[in-house]
Amino acid sequence: MNKHTELRLASLAFSGLVLLLLCQVAAAAPHAARAVVTHIAGAVEYREDGQTYWQRLRTGMALSEGTAVHTAEESVVDLALTTGAIIRVGGYSAARLDKLTLETKGLPGTTTTVRQTRLTLEQGQLFCRVKKLEPGSSFQVTTPLGLVEVTGTEFLVDKSFIRVISGELVLKGDRVRAGQQISGSGQPMPAPGDDAIASLYKAFKAETAGLDGIVLEGEFVDLQRLMSLLRAKEGVVAPFMTVANPAVEVSPTIPDRRPAKPPFTP
Repeated sequence: MNKHTELRLASLAFSGLVLLLLCQVAAAAPHAARAVVTHIAGAVEYREDGQTYWQRLRTGMALSEGTAVHTAEESVVDLALTTGAIIRVGGYSAARLDKLTLETKGLPGTTTTVRQTRLTLEQGQLFCRVKKLEPGSSFQVTTPLGLVEVTGTEFLVDKSFIRVISGELVLKGDRVRAGQQISGSGQPMPAPGDDAIASLYKAFKAETAGLDGIVLEGEFVDLQRLMSLLRAKEGVVAPFMTVANPAVEVSPTIPDRRPAKPPFTP
């Protein structure tokens, strides 16, 4: 084998390796994450993106981005986001899942999962427990008080303030740290630790504690483990979702359809 042939073979081998790596990286395009309904108390309905009717929400359903959720008075719904967060939509509230995506970046053996979450709270209360984010990941909540940007924290949003339980967040350029709360026009102030809102948050944290190991501590949310936990905790068979790795496909919607106007108007 002459030197020219050796160089040609080496060049082809290198090109093949580059092509293989590019294919592996390209195959890791962003894919849809989901919000799994882990608990419901009271009356809760949802509307998928592009639909004009509202439907009754049930434990075990997997919601996609663009879905809106409404709760009646004295009702709550807990959602485990496969982007690494556990949230509770409080009573008489309206929220929307604007963006839920996962993307694997990097070369084989050195990959990281970039998680993108964006929610909107139009009305009411929202409690959030967010896994510490990797570089490039984001967790944002558009609220009546402004845009909340999180790096990994526990916080709650009420109609007149945002309170940080642990970690920190940014609202309109103001950094709000653990034990503080901020209103739409004020500066971060010490938050009371024993009022009614604090009690509601403690209840939320206690009732979702069993999800920690999968949603908050796990590097990647295993939906099969999550559903197994739900079945053990709630006795749910979860007939409304199927797992097709790496995506989750929601099966046909439940039959009871409602008019376009929300049944409860927050």
